[in-house]
Amino acid sequence: MLHNKEIRLTSGFTGERYIHIPLPMLDLMRDQPLSQGLYLHSLGFFAHARYHYLNRPKGSNEFILIYCKEGVGNLTINNVHYKMTANQVVVIPPYVPHRYEADHTNPWSIYWAHFLGSKAEEMSVKLYQPAEISISEASRIEDRLNLFEEIFNTIKSGYSIDNLNFANISFSYFLATFSHVEQFNQAKKGSEFANNIINRVLHYMNENIENSLSIEQLASFSGYSSSYFYRRFIAEMDTAPMTYFMRMKMNKASILLITTDMQVNQIASKVGFTDSFHFSRVFSKIIGMSPQKFRKQGFKL
Repeated sequence: MLHNKEIRLTSGFTGERYIHIPLPMLDLMRDQPLSQGLYLHSLGFFAHARYHYLNRPKGSNEFILIYCKEGVGNLTINNVHYKMTANQVVVIPPYVPHRYEADHTNPWSIYWAHFLGSKAEEMSVKLYQPAEISISEASRIEDRLNLFEEIFNTIKSGYSIDNLNFANISFSYFLATFSHVEQFNQAKKGSEFANNIINRVLHYMNENIENSLSIEQLASFSGYSSSYFYRRFIAEMDTAPMTYFMRMKMNKASILLITTDMQVNQIASKVGFTDSFHFSRVFSKIIGMSPQKFRKQGFKL
């Protein structure tokens, strides 16, 4: 009979939660304009994962994020040993030999995710060694965990293109909360405009994706003058309001091209264009190919 220290589990923990994205959807995300830069392969949460153990002598095919919320785990990456404790995070790159296991007396609770994409390395390179998230009044631990729950629940509700795009975009932000901790901590207390007004304006844009909006209408909705709103929006979003709104429209159009058999002129109307030729020109400029060519690439479900 095995002694406790010899028991090794990869899953099967009480209260464990995890999701693996189906392979056909992973293939779709790899070629999807909104998600191809960074997209989830799987994610989950293991609480007090006693006897948790994984050994990958040849590494994984994906990037692996591990966020230790509490407890202790032992991690070896390329024969370098680390002890991970509460509020430490690490990303293990693909094909890098590694091994990890929960401490026997104080097993870790971890949030984890496997992910891929053309921007995955750039987004995670700062985390290739365990980094500590210092606890303070501004550390926003709960905000980070609430974001993970939003991502998890969105995918759990169904594997639609919209759900996966939202989850993958949100995961980029989730990863950035670790790679850019100072900016994440300062953002909430340092920018009342961004937290309250910009989010409301973005929601307003999304609610009016089928309409035409002007900078004056957006400024009026925000409660600021057009010039002040324009400057603040660029400062927070790094792009002009109407440029951002147009990208939102083209993202919506790309989803409709993938998930429906609607004609191009019908899709143009759905994103607020009365002239399908004008829509096609704008789509080609932003997405990089015509709507017809985009649809023919084989992305359609």
